[in-house]
Amino acid sequence: MNMSVTLIIKSFFSTCNIGKEVRWMHENQTSIPVLWVSGMGRVKVEPDMAEVKVGVVTENQSLSVAQSQSAEVVTKLIQSLQEAGIKKQDIQTDEYYIFPEYDYQDGKQEFRGYRVTHILNVTVDNIRNVGAIIDLAVSNGANRVSNVSFHVRNRTEYEQEALRRSLYDAQRKAQTVCQTLGVHLYPVPIKIVEGRSDVREERPVTYGKTTVLSSASTPVEAGQTEITAQVQVQFTYYSPQ
Repeated sequence: MNMSVTLIIKSFFSTCNIGKEVRWMHENQTSIPVLWVSGMGRVKVEPDMAEVKVGVVTENQSLSVAQSQSAEVVTKLIQSLQEAGIKKQDIQTDEYYIFPEYDYQDGKQEFRGYRVTHILNVTVDNIRNVGAIIDLAVSNGANRVSNVSFHVRNRTEYEQEALRRSLYDAQRKAQTVCQTLGVHLYPVPIKIVEGRSDVREERPVTYGKTTVLSSASTPVEAGQTEITAQVQVQFTYYSPQ
């Protein structure tokens, strides 16, 4: 059990009244009935930062010309982003590759030229500016905008809240099971296994080449980010006398 789970358990069960029976049960776990339940906790958060991939694709029969054209446009693109307030460390090359291009006619392969692709990953601190950054990139030569993703900068407090909710969910399930079976639940679990935590964007935004080039003003909706936590919890119970 990691430290975050331990701290939440102490807070979660700090008001529980643990008697001698519970202590005895913890010491004699092999001889008591147990109940396993799962718990899920979800927290929805407004994202406060975004990443967008913008880039340039050039084609020419000469590889050196295609590379030179790409470098010229990307240099202009980076300069325009920095002038718009994007920090240098928030602009990073994400992809760079060169492919030969061929046409096929009558079963024959004919060399057409080279394609050079250079994609930048741009971090935008203010998500309100994402649409403007996309438009700026396109107006300065970008002909690829492959993806926009939204993130939460400081996730720890939300992850802790999701974990806390997953414990409450597990306890509610255990209480429901015991009430249905007519037995009594000891509220303090004897074992907790933390499962996988996840972060999911409810509405990821993806742009293709056609969308970007045909749009004079790019609307971007951030939606919400959902942070989840899962636990497996083992409780003990006893039959009424």
